Amino acid sequence: MKTLWHNGKIYTMNKENETCEAVVTENGTILFAGSKKEAELCHAPFDRTISLDGAVMFPGFVDSHMHLLGLGEKLDRLDFTEMKSKRDVLAAVKEKISSLKEGEWLIGEGWDESRWSTGEILTKDDLDQISDTIPILLKRVCRHTVVANTPALKKAGIDETSVDPEGGKIERDEDGRLTGILKDRAIDRMFKTLPEYTNDEMKKILETGIQHCWENGLTGAHTEDLNYYGDFWRTYRAFEHVIHRSNRKFRTHLLVHHEVIGEWRLKQF
Repeated sequence: MKTLWHNGKIYTMNKENETCEAVVTENGTILFAGSKKEAELCHAPFDRTISLDGAVMFPGFVDSHMHLLGLGEKLDRLDFTEMKSKRDVLAAVKEKISSLKEGEWLIGEGWDESRWSTGEILTKDDLDQISDTIPILLKRVCRHTVVANTPALKKAGIDETSVDPEGGKIERDEDGRLTGILKDRAIDRMFKTLPEYTNDEMKKILETGIQHCWENGLTGAHTEDLNYYGDFWRTYRAFEHVIHRSNRKFRTHLLVHHEVIGEWRLKQF
């Protein structure tokens, strides 16, 4: 469908602050940016003519570093991003846990104690009071820190005798007891314990992430996901299927994590 956009402040992004009168698009592609007169002369007839009514228009944005599958996960899980206190987070966990099926983990995303009035951190003991049988894993907004309850820690084989891995931290209190907080490479042991996504589940969260990007003006990204969801090839094929075969058009540069370079070379990329 060929569309003429006009009557707004349209930035071309070719030069700093460069604007134009009109843009012509067809099937998601920009065909022309320039004067309205030239657009009508060279590209009419149009299926639609849309007045921006003075609004601002930009070409699609490209995120310079993100985790697209991680974004889809966050949107598909319990989301703490807007919660203002530790109490709110724990209440949401308590409500969610009643709906889980046997064997499921409760995984939440986005807690940020720096936004809370008290700044009080979540702990294993907080989560154990909600459930001492169902594994609970809550990721901080940065994804470099998580908090887990006792069942989750046990599944990962982490206890008071565990040593900090290189590049990671298993936090303990003054008495040497686990707090449930894991940082950086210490999280790897927990992630390896999580139930692995099926191919269909991986495609679903990828579609969810792309849809969210579209809704916020992103049409492309440099994304790092190839080392966190099983083998490299399976993750790559999920991207290939969703973007090319399911018509979820999204210009994606897949960052090759150093730990999958071996697999990457074997596939002769």
